[in-house]
Amino acid sequence: MTKPLSILLLVAGGLAPLACGKPDWRSGVTSDGRIERPDQPSLFFRVVGTGADTAIVLHGGSLHQGYLIEPLAHLVPGRTLIYYDQRGRGNSPAVADTTQLSLDADLADLEAVRSHFKLERPMVIGHHWGAAVAALYAARHPGHVSRMLLLSPFPVIYSWFYELNAVPADTAKYRQLLADLRPEITVDQAVDYCRRQWPIFFSPLRPDVGTPYQQLASSICDFPADRIVTSHRTTRVVQRSLGQWVFRPELNRVEVPTLVIEGAGAPLVEEAATRWAQHLADARVLLITKPYLFPWEGNPHAYREVTVDFLYGTWPPGSVRPA
Repeated sequence: MTKPLSILLLVAGGLAPLACGKPDWRSGVTSDGRIERPDQPSLFFRVVGTGADTAIVLHGGSLHQGYLIEPLAHLVPGRTLIYYDQRGRGNSPAVADTTQLSLDADLADLEAVRSHFKLERPMVIGHHWGAAVAALYAARHPGHVSRMLLLSPFPVIYSWFYELNAVPADTAKYRQLLADLRPEITVDQAVDYCRRQWPIFFSPLRPDVGTPYQQLASSICDFPADRIVTSHRTTRVVQRSLGQWVFRPELNRVEVPTLVIEGAGAPLVEEAATRWAQHLADARVLLITKPYLFPWEGNPHAYREVTVDFLYGTWPPGSVRPA
């Protein structure tokens, strides 16, 4: 597939606003609203860009779509990105009935988004939990996904969830965060508490020396305070729906081209990411500059290059098909 001139310029010298600082993504938002459905929670969505190629973006865990807009802004020339907040999270309404929170519900919501926008075979981009939802959706809805970009995906098997606790941490920061940990927070306290505590409040791994937590705090915690308060409950309920999960049998059925990107430097994290590429029929893994979990932060220029290459149909240099 030939890259348009705008993308070639992006790879060669960077999008003009990026050269003098981060762009204001709000200028690219073309619409936002809610997908309303009978007997199901509504879903908040935001559309960025107007290009013909379309990708649906799935956020991680109990977070929200907003923190991914800047890390994916470089993909907008020639493309439309559809972000949405998964049910009960972000700007989507709270879900009082916990029986409506599960992996199957998240998969049904992705199908609802695809149908709402009348997309035949969109690309799908997922971060952490969103990557698992994307890949399992592709397994259960063959023919509805054209390509997948999986950023720091959720553990492919339940045992990895516990093994990753052995990844070396920033011990001093971890102790500091534990000292400030509270069993309960109120809505009034939620945003400030999230900005201080999100490295253990939301992150599945202990704090890492190389992750710019303070820099990320504003975007990570920029969603309604009442959803911050209930985020742990949402995460627990959805994860409980997995049981002792082993995704491999379903992933083996997925044949769409898939690139798995993770930050390098921690062998356990690298192996966990590599497992995804081993289980998918047409997948490669690319380890780039750390931090892990947020691979767009370590070397933004390299990250922009490889993601543009992949979504325009080329395996980027350094991507590997593991044995």
